[in-house]
Amino acid sequence: QNLLYLCLTAFLVPFVLSSALWQNLKEVCPTEVKQRVNCGYPGIPAHECNAKGCCFEARPPGVPWCMAPFAPLCDEDQVA
Repeated sequence: QNLLYLCLTAFLVPFVLSSALWQNLKEVCPTEVKQRVNCGYPGIPAHECNAKGCCFEARPPGVPWCMAPFAPLCDEDQVA
């Protein structure tokens, strides 16, 4: 039973953390086509784009799929 708990924990913790990271990335990724700044090359695969810290959205055709994320905004209490 402890082994089952350990296996579930080992699987779920990285999954939850990666899901939270993905949500944070989606919040800073451009949603409008005109806001996209190219961050890769034509035909770049999603895993290479994401490895560069960029956002990947394979649509619509004819616009950058791998784009630079927006700079995250600071909260007022984070400003020195």
